[in-house]
Amino acid sequence: MKTPYAPDRLRSYWLAHKGLLIVMILSGFGCNMLNTAVVIEQGQMLDQLILTGPGMALLEAAGQFLLLVLVVQLLRAIKRWTTRRFASVTCAAMRSALLTAVLNGRIDTEAGDLLNRGMQDVELCTDGMRKLTTELFDTGVLMASTLIAMIRCDLRLTLLSVISIPLAMLTASLLKKRIVSMNARVRHQAGSLHSLTLEFCTHTALYRISGTDPINRRRYHQQLNRYQTLATRSQWLQQGVAALVNGIALIGFLPALVLGGRQVQLRLWSIGTLSAYLTMLTTMTDKAGKAGKLFNAV
Repeated sequence: MKTPYAPDRLRSYWLAHKGLLIVMILSGFGCNMLNTAVVIEQGQMLDQLILTGPGMALLEAAGQFLLLVLVVQLLRAIKRWTTRRFASVTCAAMRSALLTAVLNGRIDTEAGDLLNRGMQDVELCTDGMRKLTTELFDTGVLMASTLIAMIRCDLRLTLLSVISIPLAMLTASLLKKRIVSMNARVRHQAGSLHSLTLEFCTHTALYRISGTDPINRRRYHQQLNRYQTLATRSQWLQQGVAALVNGIALIGFLPALVLGGRQVQLRLWSIGTLSAYLTMLTTMTDKAGKAGKLFNAV
């Protein structure tokens, strides 16, 4: 396993695996830029079906569409493998650095807090790094290429349809501190619960001999209930923010359906163009709806 240059700097974990990073960048760009082409090709194939019906021309269009989909899926598989591989080796490197620091006496902490850091916090950190790396392409590149394709269809309609997306992402950003604060409380309570669990398991015989076992059991269940309550509130908050952000982003479908349908009636758009446009708008709103989860992970 390759050793990071500076274990206390997140940037060094990316720099320690430049080969994986290059493959991630190339496959991420290719996958998400071609994904917009897939949607456009699907709309053109629908127009071909409506205009000419089944025939050799439709089979050729379907063949091109399937080939494009296979290329996109291959690039997506490469991107996912490299990001998962990066997360795995980074998680192992972080745990190794943490254990080394403990053995060398550079970290003085309780056992429960150490377990929480070594298992939960490291996993959350690497998962956040993986999601950040992935979403730079799956959100940034995909939204940019999709927006350009939508503007080419109709600039005014696109501005009306996507105006709710920045509002949704701004809402997610404003609620980010609340989510982070709640998650910090959950992790702190998890560390206390781990320490209490180790203490209870180590001194079980002593508690029973001294007759304090019922008292300690009651104290343990109080800590466990407190952790469950905080964890439940954290999940409610995260899911609620995701639903709110997604609802705001979906407002843009109203002008898209009304004005897009009008374009079809005036024969300025084909059915395939409208289908492709709505699919691209769905992609944009879906990515905006995931902004809350991304902020939380980072």
